[in-house]
Amino acid sequence: MSKGKIPVQLHQVNFFNEKVCLGLGISFIISYCRSRPEISDNFDIRQVNWTLYEWADRHGMGEEIADYIEDSRPAIAGFSVFVWSLTLVKDVIRKVKRRNPGMVIVVGGPCATSMRVDLLRQVPRI
Repeated sequence: MSKGKIPVQLHQVNFFNEKVCLGLGISFIISYCRSRPEISDNFDIRQVNWTLYEWADRHGMGEEIADYIEDSRPAIAGFSVFVWSLTLVKDVIRKVKRRNPGMVIVVGGPCATSMRVDLLRQVPRI
């Protein structure tokens, strides 16, 4: 973490099965933020990638991601939400908010946009 900057983590769960499913949104956001001094001078923004190889693995991964966030203590944790990560991200947010109710959580991505009302009802701590 850079000294004096607000720590931000942007998490993305990538799914590798028969096809590779990667999102680029977080990379674009970070690139933009680093190009803007008013943002880059005040925020230390890091991308954290998680890889889901088997659909069943998402249950254990939620605890792993929540532990990582708790141990690294960002001020803001963001998640890119896709069809393959929706359930997992909701689980992680609930765990993180139980452990650290004051942490700012943000979500984006295809499912967060198309399912925004349902997502906010299901996980009101976002």
